[in-house]
Parts: sequence; structure tokens; C-alpha cells
Amino acid sequence: MYTDFYGLIRAPFGTTPDADNLFLSPSHREALGSILYGIKERKGIVLVTGEVGVGKTTILRRYLQIAAPPKQSSPHPQKTVHLYNPNMTFDRLLITILQQLGAQPVSEEQAEMLKQLHDLAKAERNGGGTVVLVIDEAQCMPVETLEGIRMLTNLETPQEKLIQIVLTGQPELEALLERHEVRHIRERIAVRARILPLTDTESVAYIQHRLDQASREQVSIFSPAALRILAKAAHGIPRRLNILCDNALMTGFRRREPIISRQVAQQVVAEIDEVQARPVWKRREAVVLASVLALAFPVWLYLGWFPSGLWEGFGQTDRETPPSPKAIGLSADLPVSPRNERGILPVDSVSPVAMANASTLTPQHAAPVPVPRPVPVLPELVRVSGPPKSSPQNEALRVPDDKGIQTAMSGELVSSDDAESGETARLLVVLLDSGRVVLGKAQATINNPRLEDKGFSGAAFQARLRKEFLARTGHDLQALNAAAMPERARPLLAKLAGIMQKAVQDVQSDINKKGIGFKGFIPATFGTQVAASFSKDTGLKLRQIGPPDVEPRNPDNKPDEQETEALLVVQRSHPRVGDHVISQRLADQSVRVVLPLFYTKACLSCHGKPKGELDISGYEKEGFKEGDLGGAISVILPSVAPPAASQREG
Repeated sequence: MYTDFYGLIRAPFGTTPDADNLFLSPSHREALGSILYGIKERKGIVLVTGEVGVGKTTILRRYLQIAAPPKQSSPHPQKTVHLYNPNMTFDRLLITILQQLGAQPVSEEQAEMLKQLHDLAKAERNGGGTVVLVIDEAQCMPVETLEGIRMLTNLETPQEKLIQIVLTGQPELEALLERHEVRHIRERIAVRARILPLTDTESVAYIQHRLDQASREQVSIFSPAALRILAKAAHGIPRRLNILCDNALMTGFRRREPIISRQVAQQVVAEIDEVQARPVWKRREAVVLASVLALAFPVWLYLGWFPSGLWEGFGQTDRETPPSPKAIGLSADLPVSPRNERGILPVDSVSPVAMANASTLTPQHAAPVPVPRPVPVLPELVRVSGPPKSSPQNEALRVPDDKGIQTAMSGELVSSDDAESGETARLLVVLLDSGRVVLGKAQATINNPRLEDKGFSGAAFQARLRKEFLARTGHDLQALNAAAMPERARPLLAKLAGIMQKAVQDVQSDINKKGIGFKGFIPATFGTQVAASFSKDTGLKLRQIGPPDVEPRNPDNKPDEQETEALLVVQRSHPRVGDHVISQRLADQSVRVVLPLFYTKACLSCHGKPKGELDISGYEKEGFKEGDLGGAISVILPSVAPPAASQREG
């Protein structure tokens, strides 16, 4: 209804799980990575929990897309059994698994079905495949069935589990697993993840992400004030965000408002909260119904207490008999309403909700309203195709031509070679940031003075890096040859991953020193060191740069003029969540890709407030706050194709 008015291809805020429009917050990324990692490494049982509406089923559907991409053959096929309603006995569960694997149970005996399933899973494994059992809403599973899952984990070879199991459910599932009778299952859970509600910042980014996926152009439909109100009212639950935003767009459309205002957002929140939170007896519909009942009940009581037979003692002969249908010219076959028989209209024929909403059904002939002018928002990947067309949208984000850089809001790179360069560069910057993220999560362990062997070896780092990169890109670092990516990306990614692993291995003696707290092996230092080594070995220019207009702690990380221009654009209107990159065409036809980095709460102990105070490393704090631009990872790749001028000369 409102899609054309707002310039949308489709409704952006559906309430059904939509894996194609998945928004990956850090905890969503962690959950997806945990599933992919647990199955890939054949860990046995993976547990993912989260509140109602946070996106557990969407994560599962995204996993199914990655595990079995359409129209593509995988070198490691998976047969997935997906159970949406596990409220069944263990015997029924075994029958369902066998049937979904394409086999009919040879017997109804549990032992025979387990043996048949073992043979099927073993044959699948011998062929290079994997059997995966995904159980959604696992908190609904009977305890006896959950305890029976233990027998599925016993289907194994001397080296590995034959069936990989993913359990997802609400927090009640965690309480269920604490029960004594299912302790055997609890002890077999190898990988755990919990999907958290979105922060307010992530909620705003989620809304814009859904709009971008459904827009013909990059537009801002919600005002900043409306975004804040809706994000706060949703409490970080994506499903509730979808409901609120969809209702806001409907209300805005009825009012013919091109931009959803604060007033519209407040009205929608108030209406939904009223329906969901107010007691039944305080709702408007309930008051209307109660009033009708209060008026109708005495009439019904009076007429019902004195039926026609009792009127004889009260002068019945003096009353006029109502005319028959035939007497007034109507067919005798017409149905007679209860009102004609009893003299009253039944209360259940009155619809107070319909009465209250009747005004909304009246046609309104409003004057045509022009489609609102799009408000430019930086897209997820700014592709470069020469000078942008002149328009108000592009002028706002255009970089001066004399800087040797051209940035466009839309369009494609001029050739497939440029596209491959851009994608290769994107994967490189995401891989380096994945290494930074892994190292950041390990800081508490690395800096623990009570531990000697921290368990953070080069191999341990590589395993976590593989999991992080897989969640963010869908590519497995140990299966790059089979990955759908540019050919030139494979050796470069392998090279960068090897350099990062070596950087961690080289500092093992420092990491494992007991009695020393802060080691100084932090993501910023790590990123700078790795980028320099990679650039030296490959001849490419990979850099970790600081924010614009701020003197970096390491002078080598100061952005150049073109990088500063790009970062200033980022600082104004770039999403703060997700791997949103900027692609730039440089004067020499090479392609630069920039991945912005933003300060998180963990960063503020060194870069936050009070400004000027010395942090643990001896540097002065810069006074940043959460969400501020902290710099970027930048890489330049030469175009595979020669410049157009050179081609013409040849």
C-alpha cells in the first residue's frame, strides 16, 4: 500500500524470518559463526539461545542458505534435517529424521532405528558429506526426548561425530538443560552462543539496513527523532522493530507525510503499547462493549422475563399484533431476524471495534502528493564509475575532482576486472579486521597475570580467525580454492592469514609471561604490524589509518589526503554496524577500498574520557565516545586491466 509512495520495491519490515535481509549485529554474527564453525569442525552439539523475536530462526535460515546454496554444487554436501516443532517422543523423532533423510524405518524398535541412522550417517560421511540435525524451539522438547539426544551424539567414529546437532531456543532452554536428568546433554555441548537484543545504535542501523534492501534509491524515510523513539520502544527486538516501523509507514502514508515524523512514531508506539500492555478492562473497545452490554442487559431482562404468554394478565388483548410479512407485502420465505422475533437486537451483533474504526473505511479523495525527494545516505558499497551525474544527492557526497578521486552514490565499476579488484580488496580489509576482533576478545586472557599458558597460540588464533571470517563473509579460510571469489583473492587471503598467525606465534613468550598484566599486544599494534608485513611481502598498500583531523598515536597511520576525504564522508552519514565499505577509483585506475572502524565500549578505556588523561599504555586519551569514527583499514589494488589510454595506444 505505501511502497510506491515511499519509493520502495517491496515492504521492508516483514515479520517472517528473512535470511536474504539478515542484519548481522555482533551477537548475530557470533551465533552464525558458532553454527558454521561447530558443524565444520564436527563438534557435536551447538547451542544458540535468545529471547523471543531476536532472530534465531533467521540465523538458522541463513545457515541453511550457506550450507546448501541454490544452483551450486558443494564439495562437502550437507543433508540437513530441520525440525520446527520438536514436541514429540524420541521414537517419533527418529522416524522423522530417517524420513527426511530419504529412508523409511526398517523397524519401530528404537535400537533398530538408531542402527539404521548410524549406517546412513556413516555412508554419508564416507562420501564426504555431513548429516546435520537442526532443532528450532528446542525448549518445547519433552525432557525424555532431550535426554534421548544423547544417543544421537553416540553415533560416531573413533575420530569424529557422525551427526552434528544444532539446538536453538529461548532462555528457558538453558534452564531446561540445567536439570539433573539431562546433564549428559549439557556436558556434550561444545559450542555456545547467545543472541542479544540490539543496542539503540544497532536498532537504527537495522532500520536503515531494511530500508536499503527494499529501496530503489538510497533514501531516509524516518526522521532522526522518529528513529530514536522507535529504537527505544522496540527494546532491541528486531521483530518488534519490524512491527513498529511497518505501522509507522502505514500511518505516514495515510497522513501523506514523506518523512516519518516524531509525532507519527509517538502515535504508533502509544497505540501498540496500549493494545499490548493495557489491561483488557481499560481498552477503548472493552469500554464500548461494556457500555453496550450495560444498556442492552436491562432491556433483555425485561423482555425475557415477560414472554408473550405472560402478557395475558396485563392487558394482552389490548395490544396490537405485529403485522405478518405477507401483510406488508414481503415474502413469507424471508428469514426473520432475532430482532423481529424477540423485539430486541442481540448484543453479539454489535461490533464495537468496527464502530470505532468505521471512520477509517470512509474513502478520502486527497490531492496527489509528489514523491518525496530522496535524502542521500551512504550505501553499503559505494561503487565507482567515473564522475557522478549531477544531482542534489550526489553533490552532497562528491569529492572534488582535483583530488584524483571520484566517488559515486550509484552505478557499477566500469569492468569486471575492477569489480574483482574491489571484491578482493573488501575481503582483505575484512580479514584484517577479523584478526583485530579476535585479538580484542582475547585481551582479558592475554593480560591475565595469574596465568602462564594463556592457550592463545598461533593455531588457536587461526581457528578463531577462521570462525570470525566465515561468519562475516561466508568463506572458509581452509577451503579458499572452492570459494566463490575472485581468483586473485585466494593467494592474498592465505598470505594475510599466515602473516597474522605468525604475528601471534612470534609473541608467545611475552603473552605467556606470568605475573605481568598489560602486555601491549593490542589490536591497533597488531593491525599496524600485520599491514606493514603484508605490504612488504606483496607490494600492495594495506594500511591501518587513524580518524581524520586527529594526530594518530603512530605517525605511520596518518591518513593521506584522499583517505581523509573518504573518512569525512564516513563521519557524516555512514552506518556504524556491519562491514560497510567505501570503494574509490584513484587517478592511476587502481581501486582503494576503505573499511571504517568505530569505537566500542571496550575501546574507551584507552581512547575515551576524560580527554588528556593517560591510559594504560601511557598515551593521552582522545575523549572519544562509543560510535565515534576510530579510523579505517585501507587497501589499494591495481586494476587487472590496463588503463583505457594504454589500450587505445595498443
